Amino acid sequence: VDWEVGTELVITPTERGQTEEVRRVLSIEDNGLTIRLDEPLRHEHLGIWYFNEEIPTPTDLRAAVGRLTRNVKVQGDERSLGYGNAYMFGVHIGAFHGGVMRIE
Repeated sequence: VDWEVGTELVITPTERGQTEEVRRVLSIEDNGLTIRLDEPLRHEHLGIWYFNEEIPTPTDLRAAVGRLTRNVKVQGDERSLGYGNAYMFGVHIGAFHGGVMRIE
């Protein structure tokens, strides 16, 4: 990963009754393959696919890890710069569940 020490992360739940957990990166090791967190996780967060013969496709039970401390730049491609194309290309962006979004 290209994260920095101090980056704030959220780890999503993988079982009912759990909540997401927020931690900070304490150190980055093994050329970015291992991160150490500022405190242990309270819950187990799965990283597996669930296979069942009665279900035609596997179920993804992996926890998602999101980076909370970062900036994101949303920009159109070269075609959106052309005259008359200002409203032909775009994207929907949202902040949900009490999230905060600043657009500058």
